Amino acid sequence: MPPFLEAKHYIHFKPSEITQINWAYAYAHTVLYGQMRKNGTLYIEHPVRMVSIQLDRLKVYDAELSLILIFHDVDEESELMFVSDTVGAWFGLKQKHHMGMLTKTKENESTYLSAIINSGNWRLILAKLIDRTDNMETLAGLEVDFQKKQAKETRELFLDMCKVLEKVIPVEYREVPKIIHKRLAVLCEQYGC
Repeated sequence: MPPFLEAKHYIHFKPSEITQINWAYAYAHTVLYGQMRKNGTLYIEHPVRMVSIQLDRLKVYDAELSLILIFHDVDEESELMFVSDTVGAWFGLKQKHHMGMLTKTKENESTYLSAIINSGNWRLILAKLIDRTDNMETLAGLEVDFQKKQAKETRELFLDMCKVLEKVIPVEYREVPKIIHKRLAVLCEQYGC
């Protein structure tokens, strides 16, 4: 398997971070092998696109955020047991905690988003917004009712999350919430909301 990070990104990370991100991708690729999304694409393509949004569009060069994006749905989408324990052992308890925060279950479905927002953790909030951006960008070809539901939910919940992110994101990334807000608003319009 070729390295996950492209050579153009190497200047933004320490060698140890590059190794960790590449290993994280290799693990996620293995765990999600063969899993498909509703739109018919391989599930592993979703975190790949998310990291591309992080690095290429938003210019947020933060290794911890890259790991969060790679692992964000691994536990939820995997059919394997002990995935979060493996992530904790190999990548640290902090990553295991982040993965847990971003994993929606039947038990936390009603409090899931508010827990992310109330965490005050800019990386978790940004990860969820990048996740939603990619989800909205890949709605083409899905049922119209599902597209409208996603657009409505995005307008009602995620646009305000951008305002929360503005308050907690480091100053060097202060334009990021505005960029995401603008993109999500355009996508909501596109899908009739």
